[in-house]
Amino acid sequence: MQGTLALDDAFVAGRIVELLAWERTDAAVAAARLAETWSGAEEAFRASKSGRNLMDNAPELEEDIVFCARESVLEVVPRLVAMRDGAAEISL
Repeated sequence: MQGTLALDDAFVAGRIVELLAWERTDAAVAAARLAETWSGAEEAFRASKSGRNLMDNAPELEEDIVFCARESVLEVVPRLVAMRDGAAEISL
């Protein structure tokens, strides 16, 4: 549901916070601490409502969790240019 906390999103935000060196808001600190709760992304994603829904309703897609849990697999990082009607415009 839009506007509510999603564990998988919060985990990813926490991992990003852990990797960036900037002043942290309380929300950033909370996300980083939440990310430390699990041994890794796959465990966090499986614990999330989205992960549980996937495993319960489409077990044939369970390998998607493994794929999505990969970290540091790209050699480029997109840069946010602007937000346009709720969508991110990025450049590489």
